[in-house]
Amino acid sequence: MLKNKRFWIVFWVIILNFVLGFEFNFYRFDWFDTSLHFLGGLGVYFIVAQYFRKDFADLSWIKRTIALVGTSVLVGVIWEFAEYSTTVIPAVLPLPWDGLSFIGDLPDTLADLSLDILGALTGCVLHFFRKR
Repeated sequence: MLKNKRFWIVFWVIILNFVLGFEFNFYRFDWFDTSLHFLGGLGVYFIVAQYFRKDFADLSWIKRTIALVGTSVLVGVIWEFAEYSTTVIPAVLPLPWDGLSFIGDLPDTLADLSLDILGALTGCVLHFFRKR
C-alpha cells in the first residue's frame, strides 16, 4: 500500500484539505467547499471502481454506473449526516468541546449532494471514454 502512488495522492489531498480548510480558513470561500464535494464524488467513484474492478468486470456499463454513482451518493449522504451530527450532538449533550458548525441549511445540503452526484457522473463519463 505504501508503494501505491494513488494512496499517496489521496493522503496528500486530505492533508492539504485540512491545512487549507482549517488552518487557513479556506471554508470561507464558497468555491472551496464546492470543489471538495465535486472531487469527493469523483474520488469515491474512482476508489470504489478500482477496488471492485474484478467484481464490476462482468456488469454492463449501465449497471456499473448505477452501482458506482449510488455508492458515491451513499457516501455523500453519510457525510452530510456526519456534518449534522457534529453540529447537533454537542448542542444536546454536555461534551468537553463546543462542537463545530459544519452544517448549512437545506439548499446547502442539496447542493453538496448534487455536487457529489455530478462528480460521480463525471467519473463515469471519464471511465466510459477511457474504455473506448
